[in-house]
Formats: sequence, C-alpha cells, structure tokens
Amino acid sequence: MSSVQTKAHLQAYIDRLHVQLDEARNETGRPPTYRAMREQIRSLTAANEIVRQAARVFEEEVASLQLRIIGLKGDLVAAKAASGIRKPAHLNDAELNVKPDMLARLIRLAHPDKHGNSQASNEATAWLLAQRTSR
Repeated sequence: MSSVQTKAHLQAYIDRLHVQLDEARNETGRPPTYRAMREQIRSLTAANEIVRQAARVFEEEVASLQLRIIGLKGDLVAAKAASGIRKPAHLNDAELNVKPDMLARLIRLAHPDKHGNSQASNEATAWLLAQRTSR
C-alpha cells in the first residue's frame, strides 16, 4: 500500500472512530456503560496499532528515500568527476602561460550566466576553472 493510500485509509478509519465516539456518548448526559467503554477501548487499541503500523511504513519510506538521496549524490559526484574538462595532454603549464588575473577575467567573460547558460559557455568555464585549480 502506498503512503497516499495508507494516509487515506487512516483518515477514513479516524473518521469512523469519531462517529463511534459520538455514538458512545449517549444524549442523556449519563456516562457510557461498561460494555460500551470496553468496546471503545478495543476499538481505540486497534486504531492505535493501525497508526503504529502506518508510522513504521512512513519511517521505512523516509529511510529508503534518504538512502536513495545518498546514492544519487554519489552518482552526481561521480558524473561531475567523469565529465570534468581536463587540459589536453599535449599542453603543459609552460605552454599555457596564462596569468591568474587574466584567467579570472576569462572565467568572468565566459560564465554561463552571461551566455544564456549555453553548453559552450559551460564547457569553456569548466575548462578555465580546471586551469585555475591545476596551478
């Protein structure tokens, strides 16, 4: 049973309990009979167990989603590492020879925010940032 179905089931059950509670109160103002009280205790105990089971289902679902988030974060880190643009092997630091202040200017000029988040600006900025961190 999905969490939405479980929630709807619980709400319907709680509504039925409210009706039973209203019925248990008699209109004369006298307290309910022992038998009615005992039946109400049984009903509330059953309702309590249903709520506890639903809580366990929700807790398991939350734990499962948290594990999925952790896995997706790991996948994201791996994907970022795998797609990172690296300096071509034929270029070494001596050949590149871009001063740090010029590199900072190039990064600002190529930034995706200034170019409609285009693929080319993303790749160029990633490459420039890789140059900055490799120094």
